Amino acid sequence: MTRPLVLPLGGGGLPPGLVGGKGAWLDRVIAEGFPVPPCAVLTTECYDAVARQEPIADLLGRRQVRSSSPDRSATEERLLDDAFLAAPLPAHVTDAIRDAVALVTAGGATRLAVRSSATAEDMGTMSFAGQYRSYLDVGTERELIRAVRLVWASLWQPAPTAYRRFQGVDEAGLAMAVVLMPMVPAECAGVAFSLDPEVPDSVRVEAVAGLGEGLVSGSVTPQVTRIPRLEACGPRHADDTLEVQVARLTLRVEAALGQPQDIEWAWDGSMLTLLQARPIAIVTRRRDDGFDTPTPDGARWTTAGIAETLPGVLPPLRWATAGFILEEAFRRLFDELEVLPELPPPATIIGRFRARAALSLDVLEQMATAIPGGRPEDVERQYFGLATGDRPVTVSTPANESRWRTARHDLAMLSLRRRSSREAEIVMAATSPVVRADTSGTATLEAVLRLRHRLLDLAGRAMAAEVAVAASATASYRHLESWLLRRFDQPEAERWAQRLTAHRGSAEWWRPSAAEVAALSRDDLLPHDAVGWDVARERLLATPRGAALHDALLEAARCAGSMAVFGGPCWDEDLDHMWDLVWTASQVGAQHPTGDAARRREILWDEFTRVLSAVPSGPSPPGQLVDRRLLTARRLVDVAVELLDRRESTKTATLALGGQLRRVHLELGRRLTVDDRLDRPEDVELLDEGELHAALAGRCPSRAELGRRRRWLEQCAAEEPLPERFRGRPTAQRVVRPTGTELHGWAAGAGVFTGVARVVREPTDELHEGEVLVATSTDASWSPLFMRAGAIAVERGGPLSHAAIVARELGIPAVLNVPGLVASFDDDGAAVVTVDGDRGLVAILDADAGGGPDEARVAGRRLDRTSAP
Repeated sequence: MTRPLVLPLGGGGLPPGLVGGKGAWLDRVIAEGFPVPPCAVLTTECYDAVARQEPIADLLGRRQVRSSSPDRSATEERLLDDAFLAAPLPAHVTDAIRDAVALVTAGGATRLAVRSSATAEDMGTMSFAGQYRSYLDVGTERELIRAVRLVWASLWQPAPTAYRRFQGVDEAGLAMAVVLMPMVPAECAGVAFSLDPEVPDSVRVEAVAGLGEGLVSGSVTPQVTRIPRLEACGPRHADDTLEVQVARLTLRVEAALGQPQDIEWAWDGSMLTLLQARPIAIVTRRRDDGFDTPTPDGARWTTAGIAETLPGVLPPLRWATAGFILEEAFRRLFDELEVLPELPPPATIIGRFRARAALSLDVLEQMATAIPGGRPEDVERQYFGLATGDRPVTVSTPANESRWRTARHDLAMLSLRRRSSREAEIVMAATSPVVRADTSGTATLEAVLRLRHRLLDLAGRAMAAEVAVAASATASYRHLESWLLRRFDQPEAERWAQRLTAHRGSAEWWRPSAAEVAALSRDDLLPHDAVGWDVARERLLATPRGAALHDALLEAARCAGSMAVFGGPCWDEDLDHMWDLVWTASQVGAQHPTGDAARRREILWDEFTRVLSAVPSGPSPPGQLVDRRLLTARRLVDVAVELLDRRESTKTATLALGGQLRRVHLELGRRLTVDDRLDRPEDVELLDEGELHAALAGRCPSRAELGRRRRWLEQCAAEEPLPERFRGRPTAQRVVRPTGTELHGWAAGAGVFTGVARVVREPTDELHEGEVLVATSTDASWSPLFMRAGAIAVERGGPLSHAAIVARELGIPAVLNVPGLVASFDDDGAAVVTVDGDRGLVAILDADAGGGPDEARVAGRRLDRTSAP
């Protein structure tokens, strides 16, 4: 049976699959006898007739197969518009448009409204407000056809596509109908909510003069009136205000449709007209804040490898930005390497559970099948810097049938390395001017939103470059490890790989300031002992030299951006923590001057040369004077170090952009607080992406809802971190304490140290000089604690995690990936431990074995560290 191309809305019960969500709801209110202008719908058959044409179908097919990265959004938008504008209209579609115009202009109207009505729109749980295009006051046939084409194109624009993907909307069979109605000569117009989100016993009426376009777009601030529901349900009076009349209409629509409604209305001076009705999303009781990832009970997830990139509890807005951008970065990387499996919505690589991030083990396993010799733990290690398996690193030779796949994958990695290195340089060059842009209250809202868009666009490129560079760096590191494994046993090969690639530490923003702090301390212009920021600031401002450092330090902290996670808290938000980092670094720098680094590397290389020379090799060609193995090793080390340093530099740029994005968000939060839509600027992080734009347009979740989210995040922050592996939705669990006094993990920093262990849960927690830092996981904001620690023991992390890199740089014994480590220590007692960074061992000693905690603190400073230079 042929489906119609055009239908008048007459209350006949038309399906959303034919007339779209908006058309279906309009048809229902017309059936109930509400005052709606004459409406006609160009059905989804019209859209399909155009979208099935080869150029558009090919373009849409490519977009659905390959994920879109933020830097391509503008290009994609233009390509889509051009494709729909250039597509020839079949004669029957053109006739349908003319028939629709005739239906809605029979009463003499000459100007039309052209409104989107996607099959994924006004869905009840998701409104899609503002995601698709609509056009008002359209006159000529040429203008009308262009408007219809652009409404069709808006179905696949980057913003609504990203919205659907992030919300997990299935795009199978997605189509766009178009509603035509005559323009109402409105004296005023607006929207109304039958259930005010902030005052549930009231109807909220928002009104602007003239057409309601400015209200919907957010360019005009509406007049808001709250009418008690009891008053709106009472008897009519001749002197009822327009707002009361609108409230009555809204409650009548709610009663007729059986659920709270969000309507659009217009008043022409004599008649109140209903232009649109859609359900308000129903608030239901959930086990989370509403932003965790839905997942089947059997789906497998892991926190290994992601906790450093997205650490801690992630509020909705931080997750909506950082999580989405990182998801796109991984999709782009795996797509380029031809290992990205089909991921039909709502499948994702990264998920959020109890407000924390996790990786899909199921997706990793699918990717492993596309990689030569692939295992999930190999994928995890190569692309996320950590393997959750306990199998040792091995050297394998691919079978004949997989040699071609191996060569193809290696070529893809080489191409990736070259492209990502170029992209990283571009991103780093573009970051500096953007992070210095004005985000203060003097900037217009339009300017702040433009800056936000620019930051998200550049951050998409930065995150993609960081992920790609990290993959290249890890592949180079593994290549070096494999080469060493052919000459040494596994522990020694891993130790040499770590020592030879010890991070140079050139990208840290605090290094120049730390050196100057050390100089001022030597000249008695600063205290020789640690003090808080307030005291240090007073001493700095007392001299011209100190004042110059004060200003430079604050500027450097500002430009450094987020401390740990993209879009998270910044260094300049916690000046005590910032000063603690710089002061501690100045003391470490005084003990290990930067100028000695080159000399220490020369000594290390001489040691490696002697050790390698003692390892038998095959016969040398005649006349060979230099051990070719040293040349190969030097090349492998140089490549790995270069890529590791570039990874750190790219991460620095990403965090700098994240800090500027946080300042933008806090500025938007400040404006919403001034407008009495939020209680405090920081509450902006309790909104998601769509709610942020709605709040700026005047519609914000209720304070009760935001309070519920805040309490949920606080609860999650007080819980133990997620299990390293879990299925389905995890529940808060206490880690099972392992038996025995010896715990095993990965040797990440060479050396042996005995001292008092202190469990640290936040980077701002106290750690005494020479104590052993014990934690579940760490990130870049923990640097001051690393510099103070005698040794490091962490439940999670791999050889290329931040903890491992810093431990090797500072020469601190470290053991990572120790299951159940934190649960091994009592909350109310200190324990003496030995951290053996050579064997990957953490030994918990009896209280009398080490002479007690106090003696261990002293002894810890005297113990011989056999750590790497």
